[in-house]
Amino acid sequence: MGLLAGEGQILWACIGAALAVCANLLLRPLVRAINRQPSENSELASTYSIAFICRSMDGPRVRKNLIGALSSVSDVELVEVSEAPGDDGSHVNVCATISAHKPRGIAIESIVFGLAREPGVVRSDWRLSTPNE
Repeated sequence: MGLLAGEGQILWACIGAALAVCANLLLRPLVRAINRQPSENSELASTYSIAFICRSMDGPRVRKNLIGALSSVSDVELVEVSEAPGDDGSHVNVCATISAHKPRGIAIESIVFGLAREPGVVRSDWRLSTPNE
């Protein structure tokens, strides 16, 4: 339309601009209707696994803080929390499995990072499991 206006074709430039504005206004309801439709994967829950290795005496505190932190995240269901002795006897493995219908990787990363900085935590890890796993 700018080219038409620059060439002196003001009438055609105005018609083209009017058509562009009308197309945007008339197609907006269609775009909104399409965006409201749920995607095919929205019904599938994502499963996240979280694991900490910490000193035996810090295991209950890490487990309690993990449960508390996960309870503050919306749209997350705590499936399982376990605490098992480590290989050397001086450490424990604190593990959690959670399910979420929305992506929650950033929130989980924040929780794991925060708990990994607590005294006694030796190692932390989390991963997203695909629905087929």
